[in-house]
Amino acid sequence: MKLDKKSHFFCTIIFVGVGILFPLSIVQASGSISIQSLTPGISLPVGTTLTLTANASGFTNPGFSVEDNFGGGSLSSANINSSGYLSWTPIANDIGTHSLTITAGDSSGGASVSQAITVTPPVMTLALPSPSATVNAGVTVTFSSTMAGFSNPTYSVSDSFGGTVSNANISPSGYFSWVPSTTDIGNHVVTVTAKDAFGHSTNASQSITVNAPPKIAITSFPSGTPFSPGEQVAFTVTTSGISSPTFSIYDSFVPSTIGNANLNTSGNFSWTPNADAVGRHPLFIVVTDGISGNSLSLTHVINVETVTVYIQDLAQNSVYTRNPIYFTVVAKGFSTTTYSLSDSLPGSTVSNKNISALGYFYWVPGVSDVGLHILNFTAKDPLGHTSSTTKEIIVRAPSLSIQSLNPELTKSSEVLLAVGVPLTFSLNVSGFTYPSYTLSDTFSGKTTATSSNISTSGYFSWTPLAQDIGTHTQKIFASDPLGHSANIVLTIIVNSTKSPISTKSNSASITQTKPNHIFTTYLAPGSTGAEVTALQNVLIKEGFFFGTQGDHYGPQTKAAVIKYQAKHGLEQAGVIGPKTRAALNKSLDTATMTASAVQASSTDTLSLQLQMLQTQLAALKQVQSDGTDNVYKFLISLSVGSSGTAVTELQKRLTKSGVYAGPINGKFGPQTKAAVIKYQAKHGLEQAGVIGPKTRAALNAE
Repeated sequence: MKLDKKSHFFCTIIFVGVGILFPLSIVQASGSISIQSLTPGISLPVGTTLTLTANASGFTNPGFSVEDNFGGGSLSSANINSSGYLSWTPIANDIGTHSLTITAGDSSGGASVSQAITVTPPVMTLALPSPSATVNAGVTVTFSSTMAGFSNPTYSVSDSFGGTVSNANISPSGYFSWVPSTTDIGNHVVTVTAKDAFGHSTNASQSITVNAPPKIAITSFPSGTPFSPGEQVAFTVTTSGISSPTFSIYDSFVPSTIGNANLNTSGNFSWTPNADAVGRHPLFIVVTDGISGNSLSLTHVINVETVTVYIQDLAQNSVYTRNPIYFTVVAKGFSTTTYSLSDSLPGSTVSNKNISALGYFYWVPGVSDVGLHILNFTAKDPLGHTSSTTKEIIVRAPSLSIQSLNPELTKSSEVLLAVGVPLTFSLNVSGFTYPSYTLSDTFSGKTTATSSNISTSGYFSWTPLAQDIGTHTQKIFASDPLGHSANIVLTIIVNSTKSPISTKSNSASITQTKPNHIFTTYLAPGSTGAEVTALQNVLIKEGFFFGTQGDHYGPQTKAAVIKYQAKHGLEQAGVIGPKTRAALNKSLDTATMTASAVQASSTDTLSLQLQMLQTQLAALKQVQSDGTDNVYKFLISLSVGSSGTAVTELQKRLTKSGVYAGPINGKFGPQTKAAVIKYQAKHGLEQAGVIGPKTRAALNAE
């Protein structure tokens, strides 16, 4: 209770509830006072302005004053004006609870009202991170700082993770901005600290999670992988770091049947190209994050190629009879392929049974298959795809020849030998597997020459005795487990005394004065054997071959053959076909006869060789000119790199057909290939750019 000078009675009743003081107006005879519009409230941080209005009633032009029981505070009557409006901004010294007494009065008396105010320390508030408290590496994350109770604060920042966060990431106004890198992947507690010149200091923390950057990739096959019409293309677009992804796809190939319908919501792509889709399809694929709206993209190329058939796993294109040859026919772009094949050689044992449903070709040629086989393979499938390819296979007969004969043959094609003088030579076989040898001798007496004179390696050595004087016709027979066989016949005259016979140890051939050799087989670059050696002998005699003689048909032999064919008015093909063989056989007057010539002297062997020759002539009869036809006939395969008369005639024919306008130079180059492709397209043939059996047939039919 308190009495003023006029002894008016007044009192203040304060209700205390939950720590808050609620004043009631003091009622007196002369007037009353109350507090209105208290802002921001009875508790506020230091540095925040407090305002209120003291409403006095029953007074005439009252005056106002304020008292603060805090002691040492900054509040005084200067903070309230004559209208009762109080404005006060507490400082650091004001932190604590204040009991304010506001008095209004005039000459008739006065009234007071009390108000409790609590001043709290400075406050920092951090806004939520943007775009989220969880971001991917490479995405900018920001938040702002709101301060209460500070005067011109300065800021610093720290990170519990120890990553790339530094004071450079916060501005003077408390704005935080940071782009985490891949080294920052993990959980971060970012703490912002604020201080001012009045000694205020506080901090607040923000949790941020950094994930790996989003990725997009294609699984199943590399970019650029070729496909064929009718072959399904499928792959999956995989993503990471993307929420609720949506997919879109665009194909720059025009016109394209690829669209968003081919790429489902799981990123699975499926498409089956048709024949019109042949070409290069660069696909542009976009993945959009359904949460952030960010997107990633990539380009993936699909190559759609025409269906093709080709041969693989073929080590060589020649084989001896009764030896297997096998390879795989690959049909690229086909579905459920069926294969068929044909052979150009009449009477061939090749049939569709030799190729499996998987394209595996296996064949064991017999004796009747000796010669050149042009095999044509055709692939088809239920989608209507069809394509063909050809392969030339040469089947050779096994051969037996003599090398290093000592002493050499005489001019009468006989070996003159004296009693006690050894006869030696080596047997050379081609096309045999583990051969064995036997010898028969038609000598009128009891000969000492037997099969034991031949070693398992084919080395023959025999020294005649006195009982061997006379003429020996020795037949050497070679055979192997596969059924191969061949023989040669040698005439040996044994004298009683030593004759002046040459004993040159390195002789590799038998010379005679009349043409006993008969060329019977097809020869081409890559051929080997005694027949190649005999061919080189003829070419040396004709003055065309100057290389090293051997049993290999190489570039020098081919060049000499072309010159030989030019001299004799033959097609300059560089291979030994029927007409060139006939010319060679006529040219042999004093040629070198290899051991295969000796073999030919056998009636049985000669009959077999003639039979082979007849088979080969029949194979070529369908396409060979009869000599009276002036229209050039194409007999051989031609491709880029070929040259000669056949190419010249081809260029003439292509010019006549209106598909070639280049030079007639006998060289098969890019211009000729382009013209061949146009010709094949014009005649409904496979546009391979090479002259194979079907294209030759079309050319020869014109």
